[in-house]
Amino acid sequence: MEFAREAVVLVATRRDHLLVSIQPKGEIVSNSLLTRLGAACGALYVIIAILANDTLGSGSPDSTASAQAIGAWWRAHEVTNADWALAFVELFALLCFPIFVVVLAWVLQRADEGRTWLPWAVLAMGLLSAVVKLASGAPMFALLWRADNGISDGLAAAMTDMNGAAFVLTWAIDSVMLAAAGGVILSTRCLPRWLGWWALVTAPLLLATVPVALSGPPTFLLALIWIVATSITLVVRGDRAPATAPAGIAVTA
Repeated sequence: MEFAREAVVLVATRRDHLLVSIQPKGEIVSNSLLTRLGAACGALYVIIAILANDTLGSGSPDSTASAQAIGAWWRAHEVTNADWALAFVELFALLCFPIFVVVLAWVLQRADEGRTWLPWAVLAMGLLSAVVKLASGAPMFALLWRADNGISDGLAAAMTDMNGAAFVLTWAIDSVMLAAAGGVILSTRCLPRWLGWWALVTAPLLLATVPVALSGPPTFLLALIWIVATSITLVVRGDRAPATAPAGIAVTA
């Protein structure tokens, strides 16, 4: 019986290898390239968004400043073509994030094989976070458009606060995405286990920082590092499945 069981497992393994080998080579290359391109959007989002945001917001007062200070800065700030260019560069970065989320959820769903709802939670929370991120840019675009038209202190401060509040809100949403992703990674080992642990540790820290966003530690940086690390890992691996032992097939007497 033991010999028969091993023989069935060997036949099943060779059958799977045969199915993979007869898949058109061009399709394999195409899928791998698309996966890598989509995964690279995660690192592009973080790097470009940070650089563009720091450059565009250089010297501008944040939400902790008084309404008078915020309004005075925007009225005195001369909006240039470079400001608009940087704003659209940041918009491009934000559009990269949902693409990365879709690729990540797809990889996790393939590894999970429909056993849990966690990959769908990653997809839902990631896309929701992307929507909030994109919406947070609307007040800033309005400020750039109306800053030289004598905008009031209260309105300028309110728009600045809307942008900051949306950013903090994404911490709570991203914490759920990270927790779900960490659970799938640790249960399936589709990605390095340290990425799973990093996600599970960062998730509660990110959520706990929301009420103390103005004075708490910048835990969102841990999430950004995780996105970059996961993006790079997926780019290196492509759509290759993790190496796992073939599942045995029960043989009854």
